[in-house]
Amino acid sequence: MEPVIVGVAVVVVLVAVRHLAARRVAAGQRPYACLMFLPMMLGAVVILWAGIQMFMAEPVAGAALTLAGGLYLGILLRFLVRLSRSVTSAGPNGDVATAVTESAVDYLTTLMGLMLVGGLVAVVILIVWGLGQAGR
Repeated sequence: MEPVIVGVAVVVVLVAVRHLAARRVAAGQRPYACLMFLPMMLGAVVILWAGIQMFMAEPVAGAALTLAGGLYLGILLRFLVRLSRSVTSAGPNGDVATAVTESAVDYLTTLMGLMLVGGLVAVVILIVWGLGQAGR
Protein backbone atom coordinates (compact mmCIF):
# COMPACT_ATOMS: atom_id res chain seq x y z
CA MET A 1 0.00 0.00 0.00
CA GLU A 2 1.21 3.50 -0.79
CA PRO A 3 2.62 5.43 2.20
CA VAL A 4 0.66 8.52 1.15
CA ILE A 5 -2.63 6.62 1.26
CA VAL A 6 -1.78 5.21 4.69
CA GLY A 7 -0.84 8.68 5.95
CA VAL A 8 -4.07 10.21 4.67
CA ALA A 9 -6.08 7.36 6.21
CA VAL A 10 -4.38 7.87 9.59
CA VAL A 11 -5.09 11.62 9.49
CA VAL A 12 -8.74 11.00 8.57
CA VAL A 13 -9.15 8.52 11.45
CA LEU A 14 -7.47 10.90 13.95
CA VAL A 15 -9.69 13.79 12.83
CA ALA A 16 -12.81 11.61 13.10
CA VAL A 17 -11.84 10.37 16.59
CA ARG A 18 -11.08 13.92 17.73
CA HIS A 19 -14.41 15.18 16.38
CA LEU A 20 -16.31 12.39 18.14
CA ALA A 21 -14.41 13.01 21.37
CA ALA A 22 -15.01 16.78 21.22
CA ARG A 23 -18.74 16.19 20.89
CA ARG A 24 -18.72 13.77 23.83
CA VAL A 25 -16.67 16.14 26.00
CA ALA A 26 -19.10 18.94 25.19
CA ALA A 27 -21.82 16.63 26.51
CA GLY A 28 -19.81 16.25 29.73
CA GLN A 29 -18.62 12.67 29.27
CA ARG A 30 -15.27 12.26 31.00
CA PRO A 31 -13.70 9.21 29.28
CA TYR A 32 -13.58 10.95 25.92
CA ALA A 33 -11.36 13.80 27.11
CA CYS A 34 -8.20 11.75 26.49
CA LEU A 35 -9.25 10.92 22.94
CA MET A 36 -9.48 14.61 22.10
CA PHE A 37 -5.72 14.84 22.48
CA LEU A 38 -4.79 11.50 20.91
CA PRO A 39 -2.54 13.06 18.20
CA MET A 40 -0.56 14.91 20.88
CA MET A 41 -0.14 11.72 22.90
CA LEU A 42 1.00 9.86 19.80
CA GLY A 43 3.51 12.63 19.07
CA ALA A 44 4.93 12.41 22.59
CA VAL A 45 5.23 8.64 22.34
CA VAL A 46 6.98 8.92 18.95
CA ILE A 47 9.49 11.44 20.37
CA LEU A 48 10.15 9.13 23.33
CA TRP A 49 10.48 6.09 21.06
CA ALA A 50 12.85 7.91 18.69
CA GLY A 51 15.03 8.94 21.62
CA ILE A 52 15.22 5.39 22.91
CA GLN A 53 16.04 4.04 19.43
CA MET A 54 18.69 6.70 18.93
CA PHE A 55 20.31 6.17 22.31
CA MET A 56 22.81 3.52 21.18
CA ALA A 57 24.00 5.32 18.02
CA GLU A 58 24.04 8.88 19.38
CA PRO A 59 23.91 8.86 23.20
CA VAL A 60 23.69 12.63 23.72
CA ALA A 61 20.97 13.19 21.12
CA GLY A 62 19.12 10.08 22.28
CA ALA A 63 19.23 11.20 25.90
CA ALA A 64 17.99 14.67 24.92
CA LEU A 65 15.09 13.25 22.90
CA THR A 66 14.20 10.74 25.60
CA LEU A 67 14.24 13.47 28.24
CA ALA A 68 12.17 15.85 26.09
CA GLY A 69 9.68 13.14 25.14
CA GLY A 70 9.34 11.93 28.71
CA LEU A 71 8.82 15.43 30.09
CA TYR A 72 6.30 16.26 27.38
CA LEU A 73 4.40 13.02 27.93
CA GLY A 74 4.35 13.64 31.69
CA ILE A 75 3.04 17.18 31.26
CA LEU A 76 0.46 15.99 28.75
CA LEU A 77 -0.78 13.18 31.01
CA ARG A 78 -1.06 15.63 33.92
CA PHE A 79 -3.11 17.92 31.70
CA LEU A 80 -5.39 15.09 30.60
CA VAL A 81 -6.04 14.00 34.19
CA ARG A 82 -6.96 17.55 35.18
CA LEU A 83 -9.09 17.94 32.06
CA SER A 84 -11.00 14.76 32.83
CA ARG A 85 -11.65 15.90 36.39
CA SER A 86 -12.84 19.33 35.36
CA VAL A 87 -15.11 17.95 32.64
CA THR A 88 -16.63 15.58 35.18
CA SER A 89 -17.12 18.34 37.74
CA ALA A 90 -18.76 20.57 35.13
CA GLY A 91 -21.28 17.83 34.30
CA PRO A 92 -23.52 17.66 31.25
CA ASN A 93 -25.32 20.92 32.04
CA GLY A 94 -22.28 22.80 33.33
CA ASP A 95 -19.88 25.11 31.59
CA VAL A 96 -17.58 22.62 29.87
CA ALA A 97 -15.82 25.35 27.89
CA THR A 98 -14.60 27.02 31.08
CA ALA A 99 -13.44 23.68 32.47
CA VAL A 100 -11.45 22.92 29.31
CA THR A 101 -10.02 26.45 29.17
CA GLU A 102 -8.78 26.37 32.77
CA SER A 103 -7.02 23.05 32.19
CA ALA A 104 -5.53 24.28 28.91
CA VAL A 105 -4.19 27.47 30.54
CA ASP A 106 -2.43 25.41 33.22
CA TYR A 107 -1.01 23.06 30.57
CA LEU A 108 0.26 25.87 28.37
CA THR A 109 1.74 27.78 31.28
CA THR A 110 3.67 24.70 32.38
CA LEU A 111 4.80 23.94 28.84
CA MET A 112 5.96 27.52 28.18
CA GLY A 113 7.86 27.61 31.47
CA LEU A 114 9.58 24.36 30.58
CA MET A 115 10.46 25.69 27.12
CA LEU A 116 11.91 28.91 28.54
CA VAL A 117 13.98 27.09 31.14
CA GLY A 118 15.10 24.51 28.56
CA GLY A 119 16.08 27.26 26.13
CA LEU A 120 18.05 29.07 28.81
CA VAL A 121 19.88 25.87 29.74
CA ALA A 122 20.64 25.22 26.06
CA VAL A 123 22.07 28.73 25.63
CA VAL A 124 24.27 28.34 28.72
CA ILE A 125 25.52 24.96 27.48
CA LEU A 126 26.31 26.44 24.06
CA ILE A 127 28.19 29.36 25.64
CA VAL A 128 30.26 27.02 27.81
CA TRP A 129 30.94 24.76 24.83
CA GLY A 130 31.94 27.76 22.69
CA LEU A 131 34.30 29.06 25.36
CA GLY A 132 35.81 25.60 25.65
CA GLN A 133 36.37 25.46 21.90
CA ALA A 134 37.90 28.96 21.87
CA GLY A 135 40.35 27.96 24.62
CA ARG A 136 41.92 25.21 22.50
